[in-house]
Amino acid sequence: MRFLKFLIIAAVAIPITFFIWNAKKSGPSPKNKAYNNKKATSHINKYTGQPKISAARGKKIAKNNGCFSCHSTDGSKKTGPTWKNLYGRKTKLKSDSTIIADSSYIAQSIKKPKAKVVKGFMPVMPNFSYLSKAKIKSIIAYIKSISKNKSKSS
Repeated sequence: MRFLKFLIIAAVAIPITFFIWNAKKSGPSPKNKAYNNKKATSHINKYTGQPKISAARGKKIAKNNGCFSCHSTDGSKKTGPTWKNLYGRKTKLKSDSTIIADSSYIAQSIKKPKAKVVKGFMPVMPNFSYLSKAKIKSIIAYIKSISKNKSKSS
């Protein structure tokens, strides 16, 4: 009879213990997959399901990809052209042609930086074609936010 009581207690207690232990493990922590997926999708618009495009996100993406090591945001000279007032600015290229730094030019410069090199700068920028369209649009939104001329086509 004692053995039967022990068996019943064990049969009930062990599954409950595992349930509680697993519930604690699956709580909100950085090691939890559900937590990480929620954190990873925080840039998704909850209404449209599309990636959020914002200047703040663009600044963060640029920082995470090392853009500020070559591009200034205050007009100071660095390896690459400054982003201050870049958007909508007439820019002279190495080929002596002039373009307007609009969204399509900036996107192309991110994906294929050697296609249209700015005069006075070396073609040393690496290719960032691995960035998603939404990330590139956010970087452009950031560049636009620190530019005087924001009314050019986007």
